[in-house]
Amino acid sequence: PLHPAGDDAGADAAVPRLDALLAESVTRTADLAARFAAMLREAPDFELAVEPQCNIVVFRHVPARHAGDAAALDALQPVLRRRVIEAGRFYPVQVNLGGATWLRTTLMNPFTTEAHLAQLLDALRAAAA
Repeated sequence: PLHPAGDDAGADAAVPRLDALLAESVTRTADLAARFAAMLREAPDFELAVEPQCNIVVFRHVPARHAGDAAALDALQPVLRRRVIEAGRFYPVQVNLGGATWLRTTLMNPFTTEAHLAQLLDALRAAAA
């Protein structure tokens, strides 16, 4: 049978390398999600829904003018999502969690950095302005 390397020659050596690469990717994206969660906790105008357990982060923007107004926050998230998507740089997903509207990002791209995530937060702030 064919192995991940494409043929039988050296395939046994390729499997551990592929396993290591996959493990490294999973660890890296989970670590980046944890760092993004820390960024959200430190930002006074964002809320983190739950601590990420993997590479998925659920959050929402909470401008001061909407703080404490659940209905306004729920209405704002889809508007921000649409504006950010239309700008073409980021693609947050909308999710309903606990009866509230949140944004979600799944970190998969190996080239994504904390700087990109900071830019996402800035894009959401600009969309709310």
